[in-house]
Parts: sequence; C-alpha cells; structure tokens
Amino acid sequence: MPSLSITYSMECTSQLEDTGEFASVYKGEVFSFDHNSDEEVKVGCVQFTLINVYHAIDEWGDIHEALDLEARLYYYSCLFSDHNEFSDCIADAGMDLEELQVLIVDHICLKEEFRGLGVTQQIISDAERRFAHNRGLTVLMCVPLQFTNFTDDPYIAEQVSSFNENFETSQYKLECFYRTIGFRPIVPDPEDSNSAHFMARPSSVDYYKVLSDDTENKNL
Repeated sequence: MPSLSITYSMECTSQLEDTGEFASVYKGEVFSFDHNSDEEVKVGCVQFTLINVYHAIDEWGDIHEALDLEARLYYYSCLFSDHNEFSDCIADAGMDLEELQVLIVDHICLKEEFRGLGVTQQIISDAERRFAHNRGLTVLMCVPLQFTNFTDDPYIAEQVSSFNENFETSQYKLECFYRTIGFRPIVPDPEDSNSAHFMARPSSVDYYKVLSDDTENKNL
C-alpha cells in the first residue's frame, strides 16, 4: 500500500483531433500534503488517453479506421483483430466490447523523492476507477520515459535526467516493475517492433489476479 495520500489536478485537455467523442486526453499534476510545511507539494505529472471502443466502432464502423485517425493511437490498433474483436493475445480477457474502455498510460513522471512509495500503482488504479470505471483494459508501451518525446517537456526532462541511459537495462527494470502490479507483456503483432513493448492488465479485479511475487525494481 502507498504511504502517501495523493490528490490530483486533472483536466481533459482536449478530445484528439478528428476522433470525435471516442478518444480523450487527460493531463494533470499529482500532489501530496506535506505535514512539515502544511502545504501541498507536487509529486509529479501524468497523462492518460481514454478510448471508448463502442463509440469508436459506432462512429466509424471499424476500430482500425477510427484509431488510424490519430498517429499516436495507430500503434494501438494491433490490439484488435480485423473483425472489431480483441487480438488473440488478449482474447481471453473476458471483456465485452460494448462497454470496453481502453485506458492508455501515456506517462507517469514522479519526482525522485516520491519514487518507491507505491505511488505509480495508486495513480493507475485511481485512473482506472475514475476514467474507465473499472470496466476496461489498461495498456501501456513499456518504454522508459527518458527515451520518449515526452522529454520535450522541461519538467519531465529534469526529472529523468539522472535515469539510466542504457535502453535495454532501463526497459527490463520497467517491465519487471509493471509485472509486480499486474501488467503482462502482450505481443499482438510479432512483426511490429512497437508491439514488442506492449503491456496490459484488465482494470477490474473481476478479470485478473496479480500473479507475480517479484518485488524487484519498485523505484518508479
């Protein structure tokens, strides 16, 4: 359990261009109360993208066509088959597309002093309840933040400046961490290099059980 009580300042920055009502971006900051100063202190920043699969299919007739409208969402089209169904790699998740929300963890960036306290897990769980209403699939690309274009943001660049510069080492540690909170690697398309970094977990405890006892690398 996290040792911090955290709060959020979140907003729906905009619905993605040309995607209608089925995709929204939520961006904001995370805070905790400092009992020494009696003030709120910034813990970090987050960004999520929420996809309502039913609305996407209803508006565009095909989930691939809908996701192709936005370059950043295109990578996630491989989660679905050509028949508006899940790809085989997650077909056994037991979810109904009529209600499915896909919650994409774009980034979670924490200040160094707040890492290793269970905050990342709490942020994701809070987002699953708040945005996906615990009836979705939470997906992320397991790519270390320092190797993404989110570092164009000066705040994020500052927080990751001390991170390991070796991609393979950083990626392995990140995957180990996400496994400890219930994520599993999925490879929808073995021929797609981006697909190799996908991890996912259903956002309802009705659908999954954390299987890993690994406690390594709880530093995010």
